[in-house]
Amino acid sequence: MGKEILRKFFTSKVNESIECQDVILPNLVKIYLVALLVELAYLDRRSYYDPTVKLVDLYMMASAAEGKHERLERYKRIGDTSIIRLGYFPENINRKNVGPAYYRDMGTSAYYTAFVNSENSLYKELVDSYDSCIDAIHGVKSMSIRNDIVELHEFWNITKSNFAKRRLSQLGFSFKEKLIT
Repeated sequence: MGKEILRKFFTSKVNESIECQDVILPNLVKIYLVALLVELAYLDRRSYYDPTVKLVDLYMMASAAEGKHERLERYKRIGDTSIIRLGYFPENINRKNVGPAYYRDMGTSAYYTAFVNSENSLYKELVDSYDSCIDAIHGVKSMSIRNDIVELHEFWNITKSNFAKRRLSQLGFSFKEKLIT
């Protein structure tokens, strides 16, 4: 599948996701998220979003990078990786010693550092709309599992995604009742 076809597909899915959730994202951030999803679909995911690679190791490599461009790219990768892991592959986070807050903190910190080093306002926008980016990415994934209450609940339990909570409520799941364990 060509990149242009993927770009059109993910543009419509990101727009559908944010519309469904009443999420507001700047256009530049939407374009960036579409590019991330195209990259995820097009690349060998193991090479870039490898779940065995720890964000702290990426952070240390970014801090040690000598050139400004290399350092910027490494911080960007940390932010991108955290968004994809939280939004698209949250099931892998549940198996780790660290939780969603760690990924959020590392991602927003990395994007903020990229902003400071480059003065590119996109990175500041990514910091400011980080949680909405997670919801948008998860919404794209969740549209294919709309009626799978178990998977939606597992995702909501890990990330507290607004999309998952809203969809679960639409399917009759009540968040006021305690589940019997």
